[in-house]
Amino acid sequence: MRKNGGTDTLEVAKYTSGAGWGSTLDSSTGTVTANTEYTIRGWVRQKAVYAKLDGQNVDFTYNSSTFFGAGKVGCVTTVANTTFDDFTYLRATPHDPACPGWNTTGDVTLDTGNGKLTVTGNTYGGAAVSQWAGDDDYMAEADIDLNSGALAHLIIRYLDPDNWMAAEIRANGSVRLVKCLDGRETNVASDTYTPAGTVNVRIKASGTTYTLWVDGTQEISTTDGDIPWGTVALSGRSPKFSNVKVGYDNNSDGDIADGDILDSPRHSHCE
Repeated sequence: MRKNGGTDTLEVAKYTSGAGWGSTLDSSTGTVTANTEYTIRGWVRQKAVYAKLDGQNVDFTYNSSTFFGAGKVGCVTTVANTTFDDFTYLRATPHDPACPGWNTTGDVTLDTGNGKLTVTGNTYGGAAVSQWAGDDDYMAEADIDLNSGALAHLIIRYLDPDNWMAAEIRANGSVRLVKCLDGRETNVASDTYTPAGTVNVRIKASGTTYTLWVDGTQEISTTDGDIPWGTVALSGRSPKFSNVKVGYDNNSDGDIADGDILDSPRHSHCE
C-alpha cells in the first residue's frame, strides 16, 4: 500500500525484488498537501486489502483472486525527507469464551457441544490458541474428526500466526509435520495413515526433535531447529477436536496418560 505524492492518490501495488513497483492494482484520489501529517490505515485479510487516508475522503477495498502469501510489514519511501512515526501493526486475538483458556485468531469460532471442541473456519489463517505458556519440551494429543473437511492441524509450537510447527492430517490419508516460518508454510516430513471417522493424533517436541503418532503408530520422527518453543493451537477446515491434552512425557514412553498432564494455571485439557 502506498501514497503516490505525484498524483495525490492512495494506491495498492505489488513490489517485486529486482523489478520494483508494478502497476497500480487499485487506488483512491484525494488532496495531499506537502509538509502535512497524514495517517494511513490498512487492513489485510486473506485476499483483501482495505486502505484509508484519515482526514481525507480517500479509501478503497482491493479484492485479489489469490492469497497474498508470506511477507513482512513495514514502511518504505522513495521521497526524500519523508518521516514515518507512530507505526503500529496489530493482530486481533479475541478471547473466545466457548472453552476457557483459549483464544481465537482469524475467522475461527469454537463450540463445545456434545463433549467436543469444534473449530470452525474455512478461511486460511485462523486458529484456536491455548493461553498456556509456551515450552520447548512437551507433548500435545487430540482425537480429531475431520468432520467432512480436508485437513486439521494440531500445532505443537505456536508463536504467532506466521510462526508455528504442527502435525497435519488430511482426508486423503496424508500425515505431515508442517512448519510455518515468517508466514511461509513448508513440509518438514510426511507419511501416510489410515483415515477413520476419528483418529488420535499425538506429537512430541523435545529440543529440535519431533515425533508424531497417529492412532498409536509412530509415523514421523525428524529434527528441525527453526521454531524453538511455543504453545498449542488447533486449526483446520472445520474439524472437531476432543480429549485435547497437553503435558510432559515424564516416563519417556511416548504418551501423556501417566499423570503428567499440565496442572493449573497451565492446564490445557479441553473436552
